[in-house]
Amino acid sequence: MNEDQLDALGEFFNIAMGRAATVLSTILGRDVDITTPRVTWVDWKEMVSSHPVPCVVVWVEIKEGLEGSTVLVLSQRDANLLANIMDEEERDLSESLDEYRQSVVGEAVNQMVGGAIYAMSEMLGLEMSINPPQIEVLDFSAAGEVSPPPSYGEGDLVQISFQFRVADLLKSEMIQLMPVGFAATLADMILDDEEEAELAPEKMGDAIAIAGMESPPPSRSEEEVEVRRAEFQPLSGNGRGDRSEEDNIRLLLDIELEVSVEIGRTRMRIRDVLSLGEGSIIELDKVVGEPVEIYANKKLIARGEVVVIDEDFGVRVTEIVRKQT
Repeated sequence: MNEDQLDALGEFFNIAMGRAATVLSTILGRDVDITTPRVTWVDWKEMVSSHPVPCVVVWVEIKEGLEGSTVLVLSQRDANLLANIMDEEERDLSESLDEYRQSVVGEAVNQMVGGAIYAMSEMLGLEMSINPPQIEVLDFSAAGEVSPPPSYGEGDLVQISFQFRVADLLKSEMIQLMPVGFAATLADMILDDEEEAELAPEKMGDAIAIAGMESPPPSRSEEEVEVRRAEFQPLSGNGRGDRSEEDNIRLLLDIELEVSVEIGRTRMRIRDVLSLGEGSIIELDKVVGEPVEIYANKKLIARGEVVVIDEDFGVRVTEIVRKQT
């Protein structure tokens, strides 16, 4: 790969990781900053030797749009801290990640990578999607324990490293690895899109010349315009035109509204949501017999009680909510 390709990858992932930071910020409810990615060459052994401590390795396979995969690496300590933030609890950062906490970190990375993939899809004009990420905790200090995926080969890899910060709680470096072939293909697609964007005006001019058409004349700002006094139909005595208020209301009668009924709400931790299964019971914030709320286009309009009509549920309106003054 040449310098142009590496520069193109750097600019490309700068935009993609900016979208990923926005997604991660929404999930965590905290400010997330990601630095400009740095693109370098590295081989698998060099990467392993620079991360001897237990690391969390996330394998991401792109299943649509492009054929390839990437690997995300972050330290176990930072992964534990990320899980603590998402799960709103304090756990020892040095302890190993259990299966549940791996799933929590995996979901955060899944959402973050999903945001980056969405940005990549927009920039390349491709429909792109990924398989669910596979997460492992690996100790790179154990000799011979970790070998690269078969698709990564024995040669150099392209490493994209960036730092991300979550408020004042977490400051870490995350690296992304990809095979040279995949990185080169992606870089060429980026450069081709940029070249087409630059040549678009010239191509349009060439197309006009080939068709034997004249270019459209420049607009003239000094054309003669006939100016007339504006004329309006006389208004009725009520100052609102000839249409009555009843007629105006009739115009709105066929407009559809989305009507929904809310039986209750609750707040749950991520671990509780992940543990849900068939037969699970979720306790809501309403007691039995308490009126349910009826919304039209998400605006509260009435309250009522749940009834059964034949084999269907229904709601009997017991109160109309008047507009607050």
